[in-house]
Amino acid sequence: MSSGVELRIDDYVVTDDYFGKPYIDVDEWRTSPVGAYKYRFVHGGFADTDTRLSCYFLPADDWAGRMLFPVEGGLGGYEDTCGTVQGLLLDQLGIGFRLGAYIVESNAGHIGVEFDLRAGPDPSLYGYRAHTESARFSKHLATQIYGTPPRASYAYGGGGGGMRAQLCLENSDVFDGAMPYVGIAATMDEATYELPPGRRLLKTASLATFGAVLNVQRLLGDKVRGVIDAVEPGGSGEVFAGLGTHQREELAALYRLGFSRGSEIMIAEPVGPVSAWSWLADDMLAELPEFFEEFWSEPGHVGHDFPELLAPHRVQATARVRAVVTAEQLAARAASLAGLGAIAKFTIGMKGAQYPCALELDTDVAGYLLGASIKVVSGEATGRSLIVAGIVGEDTLYVDGAAESGTLRMTDVVPGDEVLIDNRNFLAFCYAYRHQVAEWDRESVATFVDGRPVYPRHGLPTAFALGGGPASGSFGGKLLLLPGTHDANVWPGRADALADHIRRVQGSAAADRLRLRWMENAENIPGSFLPSAGGVSMSTRYIDYNPLVEQSLHDLAAWVENGTPPVDTAYDYTGGRLALAPDARTRGGIQAVVTVTANGAVRAEVSAGEPVTFEVTAEVPPGAGAVVSAAWDFDGSGTFASELAGIDGQANPVQLTTTHSFDRPGTYFPAVRVKSHRDGDVSATSRLVPNLGRVRVVVR
Repeated sequence: MSSGVELRIDDYVVTDDYFGKPYIDVDEWRTSPVGAYKYRFVHGGFADTDTRLSCYFLPADDWAGRMLFPVEGGLGGYEDTCGTVQGLLLDQLGIGFRLGAYIVESNAGHIGVEFDLRAGPDPSLYGYRAHTESARFSKHLATQIYGTPPRASYAYGGGGGGMRAQLCLENSDVFDGAMPYVGIAATMDEATYELPPGRRLLKTASLATFGAVLNVQRLLGDKVRGVIDAVEPGGSGEVFAGLGTHQREELAALYRLGFSRGSEIMIAEPVGPVSAWSWLADDMLAELPEFFEEFWSEPGHVGHDFPELLAPHRVQATARVRAVVTAEQLAARAASLAGLGAIAKFTIGMKGAQYPCALELDTDVAGYLLGASIKVVSGEATGRSLIVAGIVGEDTLYVDGAAESGTLRMTDVVPGDEVLIDNRNFLAFCYAYRHQVAEWDRESVATFVDGRPVYPRHGLPTAFALGGGPASGSFGGKLLLLPGTHDANVWPGRADALADHIRRVQGSAAADRLRLRWMENAENIPGSFLPSAGGVSMSTRYIDYNPLVEQSLHDLAAWVENGTPPVDTAYDYTGGRLALAPDARTRGGIQAVVTVTANGAVRAEVSAGEPVTFEVTAEVPPGAGAVVSAAWDFDGSGTFASELAGIDGQANPVQLTTTHSFDRPGTYFPAVRVKSHRDGDVSATSRLVPNLGRVRVVVR
């Protein structure tokens, strides 16, 4: 255990002179409720700024000389996520301590979703400067605690945290490696870089494509269920069946833009896209007012040319608040919803159970409410502007927003307060993808003919400053990218374009600095964090990718410290569609390639009580270990209770057969979860890398 030495801070000299003197306001030993990890917790910040940091120093006997910096996803704003419910669910302390690293995190230079008052909208502060100064200060403290600074330092994060982890690697000498996972994208100034035809890396990380998802959800309504069924195992594949002309056009546009195939279920509940709209709407309106006006007034825009397509969903109304809804109440009401249910859980973890984040109205409002602006026009919160970011049932509206409004949400709002609801700007945003395209974007649905766009072009909006600035693609350390194949928020093409951009910038050096490893069947959020949809656990559809992230961090450390490069993944990305190599030896990566059949096919039709034969073949790529467990989930509960026997961690590939019968008629999607381990250790409790296989059984 460490000596418990009293920490000196007066002799620390900041590298970035924006930051004032450091301070420490908490220094104590703590024990994690999960894993019972004992660690020294140090919390502090820098004077004259909103930058805060937390350090988690494991005992000296357990320290392997590493520093690990988990960068918070989304827009950041919190410096203590490792110790929250969210951090415990993600096992952030366990991942770091098992790596032999002390952990440090910062709030990215801002509190909640508000700018630092002195810095204002400075993306460099929020993208990497607050993180890197916090990391430097942690090294000063670590040297006192352990007697030496860390020999290697790593930043990693999911979604927006992954983007900022890359910025930290690019813009400082603090980190030796970085590992973004899921939600992988980057922003860049289109005037600065020349990209080849067919590549898309928008200034806003393709913000406009979020509108395309929301548009399909709006237009299809319940018909999206037919699209979902068509792409499920054993489905028809006819995603356009039963759709009208405009519905077909918009769904086709979504696919051409690169929407993740197999994640159509998330179209039904597009929480991520509407959250992005809620954070950026005000800035986008201020920066591009002509688009939101001309959409309704000029030819070449749907709002002007076909107002009848929008009229049924148009909202412009006033109403009064009937009740304010807390995060705890929202979670209970959204228990059957995947995306919004997960958001409600995260909100409790970050803000507390009593955080007022939703409301009920006293009257029914006709039209399409998701994405609409909701402005408080009476009472103590008058002037607050938010966005309807989720709907539960008939009357519970979850709200989100930017700056102070996004921090306060429904604070100080009481029953009887009046609100104005309007979705004029949201409906325009739904079609922004047609108009916000770059000159070099030749694959966009906003088709270019003879070098000219079909639809009127408008400028690209600037990315929200809290998300961080543009990525240059230039760095000297190691970057391991872990995108998800089924990420419905940030699609596979973004990771492909980013890797291509880095290779162009780095040239031959990229071969020693960049690896891309796909996480198959990974959504933006771990499957177990997503509540059941339609009575079926999302764990049967999407993996919990934490073990894969943890193993990849170990691989990143081996690359940096020992020169052993991680095995990446062979894939093809063409025409907006990702395809992984079909066999384990060719594909690479570290997940088992899983193939399953029911009665010899991907779809079986049987009578109630009739046995079905299920076969599984799982092969782990060379060097990635061996299968150590496999279990079936036949009822959609997510428990994977039917463990398969005969696995000893030695065979590769593994071929297993079992039978099961279904007593009640219906359509089932049995899923098998296969776990592998680098050492083939069947008794291991961590770094159990998962993958899934699914089939359809129709019981008459």
